[in-house]
Amino acid sequence: MAQRYEFIRDEIEHYISALVELHDTTDPSGGQATETDKLEKARRAVELWWYLGGRVLLWAQSQIAGYELVKEEPLLAEKLQELIGGEFTGDSHILEYLGLCFQPNPPERDDPLLLRVEDAADGFELSDAGMRSLIRELLDSRCASNSFWRFELGRALHALEHGQVRDLVKPARRKPQGDVLELRYAKLRAIQHVQFKVGAGYKKHVALASVAEELGQSIETLRSWEKDLRRDEDMAHDIRAAYNAGIFQREYKGLSVSDLEAKFDYSVHRNESDFSAAERAKQTLDKNPVSAVRDRLRAARRG
Repeated sequence: MAQRYEFIRDEIEHYISALVELHDTTDPSGGQATETDKLEKARRAVELWWYLGGRVLLWAQSQIAGYELVKEEPLLAEKLQELIGGEFTGDSHILEYLGLCFQPNPPERDDPLLLRVEDAADGFELSDAGMRSLIRELLDSRCASNSFWRFELGRALHALEHGQVRDLVKPARRKPQGDVLELRYAKLRAIQHVQFKVGAGYKKHVALASVAEELGQSIETLRSWEKDLRRDEDMAHDIRAAYNAGIFQREYKGLSVSDLEAKFDYSVHRNESDFSAAERAKQTLDKNPVSAVRDRLRAARRG
């Protein structure tokens, strides 16, 4: 079997050092000076924590994910037994390999055993119940310092398996309208197209009219979508990113994100610079032209 990350200690040192620095530079004992960008620093710390976990805990997550999947799929368990030439238990390495199949970019993609496990697991997926069980396992710890949300979420997921919907996971009291989240993101893409055009030099009413006509919507409908979406901090950031993408397309085409960050001041949202967000927005819009957004809107309304 292939070796895991060969230089794991060297790889995680960067994350640990950065987390310690963020811990020290946001200490309330430092007074007002340590409040600067504290919210973004908190978000950065959480992101780094998950990157660190991705290095040192991927094996554990994979072992548990593989275990949950074979519990649900006896046929897959039989195929894996044939593959290794015998029975296995919850402790067997083959389950880690199986769990790695869930990863978009698992390590050692050219490992012959991993490829054989991927082939055996083709067509098998964790059910919603299995995914909830996996998440509960990953939340499980007696650590009290962050238990206030983990315990509640774990219990809420467990209750779902017994037909009870706890308040934490109850939907907001809104009239269902198809696939609500898909519809919301389709609306976001529509408004991003408008804002990209504005950033690229169009007058706002011209950009609205152009996108509205292609979508088969009224200009006022698009205005109402934008007003609603801007109430969401992250979607407001995505809308601003599309506007910036239009500006960069018009004024700074050919410059890389690193070039722009070196040349101009910028703000950061969820550990992403304005320039990086604009690049991401442009890539998203290229993959989702207005015609595709129109189709997504129709599909989402049907649910």
